[in-house]
Amino acid sequence: FNTQKILPSYQRLIKKAQISGIWDDHDYNESNGDKNNPTKEWMQKLYLDFLDEPVDSIRRKREGIYTSYTFGSGYKTVKIILLDVRYFNDPDKDDNFGEEQWNFLKKELEQKDSTFTIIASSILVLSPDRMFPESLSPATRKRLLGYIRDFKREGVVFISGDIHTGQMMKAPCPLESIPYQLWELNTSGLTHTLWIENWFLAYFVEAVYPPYWQHSALFHDVNFGSIEFDWSNEKDPSLRMALRTKGSKSVSEVELKLSDLSFKKGPFQPFDQECYCRDSSPSWVFGMNILSNLDDIPKLMVYSVSLILLIIMIMILLLPLILFNCFLQWFYRRRMRQLAEERKKWEEEQKKNLKKFQ
Repeated sequence: FNTQKILPSYQRLIKKAQISGIWDDHDYNESNGDKNNPTKEWMQKLYLDFLDEPVDSIRRKREGIYTSYTFGSGYKTVKIILLDVRYFNDPDKDDNFGEEQWNFLKKELEQKDSTFTIIASSILVLSPDRMFPESLSPATRKRLLGYIRDFKREGVVFISGDIHTGQMMKAPCPLESIPYQLWELNTSGLTHTLWIENWFLAYFVEAVYPPYWQHSALFHDVNFGSIEFDWSNEKDPSLRMALRTKGSKSVSEVELKLSDLSFKKGPFQPFDQECYCRDSSPSWVFGMNILSNLDDIPKLMVYSVSLILLIIMIMILLLPLILFNCFLQWFYRRRMRQLAEERKKWEEEQKKNLKKFQ
């Protein structure tokens, strides 16, 4: 935290912007960490110190670092809810939030005190089709969306991070009977991405992650997100979410009016594709994604070649271990034969000596 904070670039950002945040597993000091992290109280203090959270902040007085902020007034009001998916995460109960945080979220959504509501999660919210533990559990997702439905909360969009790539996502069909399209802007990271870390894995991720939740293709370079609000139309204000490059160029963006995120719109109509909202096993996901790309042979060939290269790379990495194991077996057997020959010679010599003695 101290190394990051003294960077000149970060110091310039602190002077220009109000900064807040929510942690994920590496800030939490445990990869894919949950409530059993033994250092979580200490990490909470360090993280809030890094954010310069005031000494009297409620985030320092309770377990977990979830919180909310409200900006503006009148119809020009935006609420941001930051959810903590680590401190209370209970894999045995399939619950990422814990009851204390659920009670907080319920109160926040009951209060219809903002035109737009941005719900931030450090991991993916909407898509149930990921192979790795990088999205909310099915039970948590269902309960969260159920709150939005039951309290008829309009103007809700999601933002998330974690997966070392960027994408604009939308629900391809109704979720938990919410009658408007749900959107999620996923961005990560500012300093390194999947493409920089392992381009083979980047191609693999594209091959096995289905496109049904993607409004835009996965973006593997360094990226960040922005949300701008247009209040010029008081009856129907809008927001614009954008996924941006290091140079601030937009690679994917969407403009959403409040009427697009409203319960008054009527029955939900999928935009341009069949409904694939069923919870999916990784094998079903992989198969459906390959089938969906049959009309894009060049891209499918790239995926196939990348998977073959990945398999070859794994074999190359395993080859030294295999050869070393073969060498050990050869050496062991050779040594056993030598010992057997030496023992045989020794027994013959003992027999000769015994005859001479007799």
